[in-house]
Parts: sequence; structure tokens; C-alpha cells
Amino acid sequence: MKRDSIFKGDEKPEEESQMQPAVRQIRAMVIDDSPVFRHSLCSFLSDHEAVEVIGSANSAQEAFRLIEKTTPDLVLIDLQMPGMNGLEATVLLRRHYPEMRVIMVTMYDTPELREASQDCGALGFISKGRLRQDLPALLNEILSLVEKEE
Repeated sequence: MKRDSIFKGDEKPEEESQMQPAVRQIRAMVIDDSPVFRHSLCSFLSDHEAVEVIGSANSAQEAFRLIEKTTPDLVLIDLQMPGMNGLEATVLLRRHYPEMRVIMVTMYDTPELREASQDCGALGFISKGRLRQDLPALLNEILSLVEKEE
């Protein structure tokens, strides 16, 4: 005997069937020795719907400890920091995490530093003074690369 029920196991609620697919998020970490800039960059990244900021660090050494636990898709790193600089850190990051994307962020925008960053394995190079103008396009490019790999 077939029973009518108010529960329809095969049917999805109307609102669920009309939901948009989830946006893929890039898991990002910020490394900069300036707490003010680090906070500002984390806040800026959090406003981008495709970015989830999973951590920040004030040095490369601190970042390596966090990265072992969190494995971000993207690291934005300051070029000039006490201890290990961004170039040295990028070489190590790319060696241990070849799939990780690195963006060099710096006050010192010269052709030589851009080339050195690229040689170390950084995907992008952004001047801190042009961050708001240049970073969104670079984030979209990285998101496209990540989606193609999936």
C-alpha cells in the first residue's frame, strides 16, 4: 500500500535547487614585518569573495611554521624583511611547495627586483603603492589557474 507523505525524499527544496554554485576560494597567507601593512592587506584580501585569509606572519621563519599546518594556495610576501628576505623565502617555499603561488609585495619596484622575484619562482610582483589597483586582476588570474588544475 502506497502512502502519501509530506516528505518528498527525491525532491530538493525549491530554494536549494536555485542556489548558485559555491565560489572556489584561494587560501591565502600574508607575510610582512609591518603589522599595520599586514593588517591592511589581510583586510583588503578578505573583501575579495574568492580569497580566504588563513593566516599572517611577521617573518619568513614564523610563516614556515604556519604553512606546515595550513598549506595555503597563495602567499603574499614582503621582499624586504629582517632575517630571511622575501626572495630567499620564495625559493624555499617553491622548493617545498611547488604548487603554492607566491606574490612578492614591496616598496622597492625596480626591473632588477622584478626579475629576481621571477627567477626565485614568484608568480607576481606588486608595488605596495599600487596594491589596490593591481592585486584584484592578479587574484583573478590565480583563481583561473587554480580552477583549471581542479
